[in-house]
Amino acid sequence: MSTIRHTRTYRGPEEHSLSRRLRRFLTLLLLFLAFHHALSFFLISSVRVGGEGMLPELARNDRVLVSRAAYGLPVPLLRSRIGGGAAQHGDVVLYDPPFARRPPFALRAADQVIRFVSAQRLGLLQAYGEAWEGSEAIGRVVAVPGDTVSMDEYYISVITPEGQRVRDIDERDGSVRIIRPRVPDSLPDSAPLTGSMQPRVLGEDEYWIVGDNRGARLSSLHFGPVSATDIRARVTFRFFPLPRFGGVR
Repeated sequence: MSTIRHTRTYRGPEEHSLSRRLRRFLTLLLLFLAFHHALSFFLISSVRVGGEGMLPELARNDRVLVSRAAYGLPVPLLRSRIGGGAAQHGDVVLYDPPFARRPPFALRAADQVIRFVSAQRLGLLQAYGEAWEGSEAIGRVVAVPGDTVSMDEYYISVITPEGQRVRDIDERDGSVRIIRPRVPDSLPDSAPLTGSMQPRVLGEDEYWIVGDNRGARLSSLHFGPVSATDIRARVTFRFFPLPRFGGVR
C-alpha cells in the first residue's frame, strides 16, 4: 500500500524576496507610525483651527504647530505632567473647555496618523460629526493664578498679587489686535454679555483664557477659569496657508 506524502508548495526565490520586502515595509511603517504618534503626543503636533475665536491672529482652517511639552511632559492615560513651567500672560494655548468630551485614546491616536498622512485634510474625529466637537479650543491666557481680573466693554484689566498692573494684553505693543462686540449704550453693565465684569481674584490653579475675537465663541468670559491640567499645549507656529506662514503672537 502506497503512502501519501504532503509536500509544501514550491516557492521560487522571487516570491520569497517579495514576501521579505513586504514584511520589511510593514515593519518600517509600524515603526514610523509609532514614532510619529509618540512625537505628536509628547513633543509637537499639528492642529487645524476650527473656529473664529482667535481672529484676526488665527483664522478658521489655519494649520498650526502646538508644543505638547511646553508646560511639562504629558503622562500617557493620565491628566498630569512631569516638569515644565506654567502658562504665562499672553500665551496662546490649546485647552479643554469644562464641557469638553475627550475622545478615547485609541481614536485620538488613529486620528493623528490619518491627519499626518492626509496633510490635515482628513481625520477620524471629523467622521463622527459633532460627537467630539468642542473637545479642544484655542485661546489666549490673559490672567494667571493670584491675578485680579476685571473687564469693561470687553477691555480686560489684570492686576498681579503684588499690585502691579499687567500691561493691557488687549493692545500689547500693538502686535495683538482684538475684535470686540459692540455693546448698545442702553444696556446696563449688569446685563449678560455686555463685556463688563467685576474684579475677580483667581485661585491657585485658575487661568483666565479668552479669544482675541471676544464675541465669537465660548471662553472664560462665559464658563469661568480653566485649570492647569486642562491646558494641553502652547500654540507656536502657523504653517498653512503659506501667505500667513510664521509664528503666532
